[in-house]
Amino acid sequence: MLELQALAKRHGEVPVFREVSLRLEAGEFLALVGDSGVGKSTLLHAVAGLEPIDAGRLWLDGEELGGLDEAGWARLRRERLGFVFQAFHVLPQLTVAENVGLPLQLLGQAGDRIRARVAEMLEATGLDGLGGRMPAQLSGGQLQRVAIARALVHRPRLLLADEPTGNLDPGTAARILDLLDAARRREGTAVLLVTHAEAAAARADRVLRLHPDGLRPGRSG
Repeated sequence: MLELQALAKRHGEVPVFREVSLRLEAGEFLALVGDSGVGKSTLLHAVAGLEPIDAGRLWLDGEELGGLDEAGWARLRRERLGFVFQAFHVLPQLTVAENVGLPLQLLGQAGDRIRARVAEMLEATGLDGLGGRMPAQLSGGQLQRVAIARALVHRPRLLLADEPTGNLDPGTAARILDLLDAARRREGTAVLLVTHAEAAAARADRVLRLHPDGLRPGRSG
């Protein structure tokens, strides 16, 4: 469903990674681990078209993405990708419910369908009763759950998650991992998860470690 072939990235003249290749099937849960600074978050951003790559090719559902312009990338992210950012990127001027429902609004779905799906996701992430609050009224862990609910609300084909349990207590983290697991089993969503948490990596079908010269089988520890 997702294929990367020999991706390479530099920051200026400094190489970040090269020769990154992988195949991710529909419904597969892959954890990506590695040392700090090796480029795990950069790789997720490259897969989502948020950072350009310097070499290599990538495909989603058999469609090569290298030729997409910015409008094409925006449409792909809106329709087929979910992204959980490490820094949340929750919009401060919108309520929790409005943040979670934003992907559905951008897809032009009807208001009643948006409200029903948002209520479902708020309950699944333990945020029921908080839909009317503003982000400034939430804890870091609650903001993380808003970001996760927003990333899954439109049933994406591919979920890219950057440390999605990093600000959560163990019990809530387990609940979120259950939610990701349910999404990939029920919807066929493929999950590419960047994590330092052994408990999160242990839930994946495969664990790969990112090195400057590519990906190898690995563990979180």
